[in-house]
Amino acid sequence: MIPEGAIISGFISKMINDLVDVTKDKIKKADSDRKAENQSFETRIYQVIIDAINEFTYGKYANQDILYDVAENMLNGFKNSEKDNIVAVKFGLENFILNVDDTGCEKFIRVLCHEISKENNFDVYKEILLILLNQKNDCNYDKLRQIRKKLDEVILKLDNQTTFNKKIRVTEDAKFLNSKKQKYIENWNSRLFLHMNNDENSITLADAFIMPDYKIYNSIERIGFSEDDTLDKAIDRFINYDKTSTLIITGAPGMGKTSITSWIANEYKDNDDIIVLRFRDWEIEELENGLLKAICNTLECKKNDLETKSLILDGFDEIKELEIIDNLFNAFVNDMKDFENFKCIITSRPAYINGFAFQNYFKLLEFDIDKVEIFYKKITGNGLDKKENIESDLEVLGIPVILYMAIMSKVDISENLSKPEIYNSVFSERGGIFDKFYNEGIAYDSGSQIMRNHENIKKHLRFLREVAFEMHKSDSLLLQKGEFQIPKLEFQGKYISILEFPIKHLFGKSELEIEFVHKSIYEYFVSECIFELINKTIDSTKEELAAALGELLCIKMLYPEVIEFLAYKIRHSKLLHEYDSISESFQLMLQNGMIFYTGKCVSNTIVKEMNVFLNMLEILHLWGKRIKLDKVGCNYLKINKSKGINLSNMDLIDFDLSNSYLVNANLSGTNLSETTLRNANLERVKLDGAILKGTDLRGTILIKADFSNAILESVMLEDAKLYKTNFSENQIRYLANDYDMQEDRVATTEYKKFMNIKKNHHNVSNSQDSDMSEILCQREIDELLERLNFTMQCADYLVANSYSFYEKNINRCWNKYKDKVNSIKKDIENKEMIRTNIDELLDVLNN
Repeated sequence: MIPEGAIISGFISKMINDLVDVTKDKIKKADSDRKAENQSFETRIYQVIIDAINEFTYGKYANQDILYDVAENMLNGFKNSEKDNIVAVKFGLENFILNVDDTGCEKFIRVLCHEISKENNFDVYKEILLILLNQKNDCNYDKLRQIRKKLDEVILKLDNQTTFNKKIRVTEDAKFLNSKKQKYIENWNSRLFLHMNNDENSITLADAFIMPDYKIYNSIERIGFSEDDTLDKAIDRFINYDKTSTLIITGAPGMGKTSITSWIANEYKDNDDIIVLRFRDWEIEELENGLLKAICNTLECKKNDLETKSLILDGFDEIKELEIIDNLFNAFVNDMKDFENFKCIITSRPAYINGFAFQNYFKLLEFDIDKVEIFYKKITGNGLDKKENIESDLEVLGIPVILYMAIMSKVDISENLSKPEIYNSVFSERGGIFDKFYNEGIAYDSGSQIMRNHENIKKHLRFLREVAFEMHKSDSLLLQKGEFQIPKLEFQGKYISILEFPIKHLFGKSELEIEFVHKSIYEYFVSECIFELINKTIDSTKEELAAALGELLCIKMLYPEVIEFLAYKIRHSKLLHEYDSISESFQLMLQNGMIFYTGKCVSNTIVKEMNVFLNMLEILHLWGKRIKLDKVGCNYLKINKSKGINLSNMDLIDFDLSNSYLVNANLSGTNLSETTLRNANLERVKLDGAILKGTDLRGTILIKADFSNAILESVMLEDAKLYKTNFSENQIRYLANDYDMQEDRVATTEYKKFMNIKKNHHNVSNSQDSDMSEILCQREIDELLERLNFTMQCADYLVANSYSFYEKNINRCWNKYKDKVNSIKKDIENKEMIRTNIDELLDVLNN
C-alpha cells in the first residue's frame, strides 16, 4: 500500500509536469466531457480534483461555477512551490466555500487520496506510481519496484479476463429478470381490491388513479424542477437527468406511493432502463452486506450493469429491522458515488427516513376537495353531496386508500370522522364493509350468503387479527403456507374457506401466502389484537396482567400508527377507566422485570425487556395522565438505544441520566428539575414546556433540540454541543448572563463555570448574585482563588512564550488588566467578596 503522502507527492509532481496553464474554463470543460474517449492526463487531473471537492462538500456545489473556482485556486496552490499541501488546500477552500482548519485540510487530502485510489481512476493512480518509481533517491525504491512488478501482473490478468469475458459474454437478457416491474404493471391494470368480483362497475387502478400534488423540499437545480410541474412531469425530468442522483418520495400511509410506482412501471414499460424492486422482499440477512449488494444479488447483475439505469425501490419503511435504516442508506449513498449516471427513486413514509439526506425530496400532499370529488365520481359514478363538510377533514379523507374504503363501506364521509373512526366503521361487525356481501347478486356473488351469519363475520375478523399479530411477531408483512391455519365458514350447510371468500383481497392472493393489501390495514388489526387481549385480561390480578402485557409487547416497538389506532379503541371502551390497573402492573414489572411474569425463558432478554418498557410508556401515555418513574425506571432509560422514545409529561426529578441516549425523544412538559443529563445525547429532542430547574446539561449534545416554552432556571450548560438548537429570545437573553452561546457549543470562562456550579449547588438564581458573599464558604473562596491563580499563571506563561505575531496584542491586553487582577485578588484574600469585585473579576476573566 503506497502511503498517502507519497500519493499526494506523486500527484503534485505529475500535475506540475503536465499542467501548463490551469484555468476555470478548462476545468469546467473536463467536467462536462467525462464520457469522451482518449482523455488527456490533464483532463483526468481536473476530474479527480472536482470529484474530491464534491465528496468533501457532500455535493453541495456540484456543477456550480464556485466548484470550478475552488478547483482552479487549489490546483494553482499545489503548483506554487512556496506553498505546502495544507496551505494550498486552505487557499482553495477558504476563499470560496468554507473556513477550514489544518485538521479539515488533512481530511480533504485523505479524501483526495481515496479518490485517486478508486478503481475508475486507475489510469491516474498508475501514472503516479510510475513517477514514484522513477524517483531513484526514494528509500522505498526497491519496494516500489516490486509493486510495479505486481502491477504489471495485475494488468496482464485483467487483459486476459477481458478476452475471456468476450468469449463467454452474458447477454443483457439474462440480467434483471427478478425486477418487479411486470408485477407493478399488472397491479396497474388490475381491479381495485374491493372491486375484484364486482361485475357492475369493474374499476382498475388505472381507472381510479389520480396523480397527487406534492411539495419539493430538496432538489438539484440542474434537473430543472418547477413548481408548475405535475408529479408525472417531475418524475420524467428526474429519470431523464444525465447524472447520478437520488429522489425520495414520501407520503402518509395510503397516499398512493405504491400506486405511483405502478404508474411509473406502466408509463415506462418499454424502457428497459427502468427497474423496480420492493424492500419487503428482502430478509435482514440479505441486507447485512449493504443495499447495493442486495440489489445486485436480486437482479443477478454486476454493479457496473446498473450504470444508466433508473431503479425504483418501493416501501423503504417496510424494512424488517428499522434500526438498520440509517446505516443502510448512508452506505448506499456512498456506493452510488461510483456511478456516473444512475438514478434511484425510493418511496417511504416520512417518519422512517430523513428526506433531507436525499438530493431530491418530494412529499405527497393529501387530496384537496376537488380531487376527493373526482375520485368519488370515479368510484361511484355520482357527484359528491355536502362536499363543503369534508374540507376540514382532508387530513384523513384526502388519503386515497382511506377514502376508497370509506366510500365502498358506505360511510358518511361528511361526518368529519378521524382515521381510526373510519377504519372502525369499515371493519365493524355490523355494517361497514361487510354490508357489501348481504344481498346476493348486487355486489359479490361468490359467498355472499355466508356473511349473513353474524358468527361468520366475527370469525373472519378474528382471523384477520390473528394473522396480523402473527406477522407482527415474525416481523414480516407476509405469511407463507404452514404459518397460519385457514378456518372454514359454514352457513346453511355450505362450507367455504376464508381465503376463497372475496374479502380475502384485503390481505392475500392464494392459499400459499397471506399479505395485507396495505400496511395501514395490517396495523389496524395488530392494534385490534392487542386491544382485545388487554381487554380480556384487565380484570385479572396485577401479576396476570403483567404477564399478558409482557408477552404482548416484548416482540418489537409498536408502530406509531398502531398506537394511534389503539388510542381510539381505549378511549371508547371500559379500558378508559382502568389506568390504575395498567399503571400498577407496570410498577410491578419495573421492580421484578418487564418479562418476569411471563414465566418464559427467552433469548435477547435485554432487547425484549426494553421493548416492553418503551411500549408500556407509549400505552400509559394514551390516558393523558402524568406518569411517574422511579429510580429503577431510570436504569431502563440509561441503557436505552432506541430513538424517539415518549417521555412527555413525566416526572423525572433528581434522576441521574448521564450519558443516556435520548435522540428524538419527546420530553415535552416533562419535569427534569435537579436531573443530571451530563454528556447525554439529546439530538433533536423535544423540550417544549419542559421544566429545567437546576438541570445539569454540561457536555450534552443539543443539536436541533427544541426548547420552546421550556422553563430554564439555574441550568448548567457548559460545553453543550449546539447546532440549530431552538431557544426563544427570552431564553437566549437569560442564558447570556452566564454563558457565551456560540454557533457550535456553549462556552464559558473558568470563573463563570465555578460560579454556575456553586449557584446551582446553593440553589441561587441570577437575581440573588448579590448574596453570594454570604453564601460561599471559605473553602469555596479558596477554590476560586486557586482558579484565579491558575488563570494568572497561564497568562504570564502566554506572555513570556508568545509568538511574535501575537505578542504585541497579548502584552497590551495583559498589562491593561494585570494590576486590576492583583487588586481584586488582594480584596478576595481579605474576604471582601462584594458584588463590585465579582463584576470586575468577571470582566477581567472574560477579556
